[in-house]
Amino acid sequence: SKAYSEPREAAIVGYFTQKRNSLPAHLETWPLDLHVSSAHWAPTALWHAVLTTLLAIDTATDALSLAFGEAGQVRRLHRVMPRQHQQQLFACLDELLESRTPAELGIDAVLYGRGPGSFTGLRIAASAAQGLAYSLKVPVLGLSTLETQVRTLQRQQKLAEPGVFLSTIDARIGQIYAAFFAYDGETLAPMGEAIVSKPDALTLPDELPSCPAPGLIVLGS
Repeated sequence: SKAYSEPREAAIVGYFTQKRNSLPAHLETWPLDLHVSSAHWAPTALWHAVLTTLLAIDTATDALSLAFGEAGQVRRLHRVMPRQHQQQLFACLDELLESRTPAELGIDAVLYGRGPGSFTGLRIAASAAQGLAYSLKVPVLGLSTLETQVRTLQRQQKLAEPGVFLSTIDARIGQIYAAFFAYDGETLAPMGEAIVSKPDALTLPDELPSCPAPGLIVLGS
């Protein structure tokens, strides 16, 4: 196994960078609260035309992560600020956007980390995303925090070979949020639901796909 941990800067925009050639088939209805998982994606040429400018918010942990993706370029802001997300979120957003308002930027969707993570942090991100999306009349996309960690690692470390990933987040009181993901060289798929567990009580899935090195990669906190 291999341990890996680093801040999730622009993790959610990173997720959509890898999804560039796909779009949920039902996104054309522009729902206000759309939760996306790998199973809901269908190939379509509309992706480049519809979702080209994205704003992402993640407050699932002690860190506040914001990212703005436009024309293939990503600006990001990542700061560790326990219990200060609500007070600092919009000031940091103003800094990220260089004092431009979201309405000026032609944002196509607002993304947020839907957890698992801190209940208060998740509520802050979801509320902010919902409010911004409502005012801009664009969809809200909620993404798994654990899955975005894996996709960001794959992109940053250029991991293209098949393997199994264990993504974790500190859940406090001696426990972690955790989920396993299998990558077959083309598709990243969850191996069950995310769980809360003590680290020493965590067990491998009953069926592990056969894959060459690196085998199991552990990342997170």
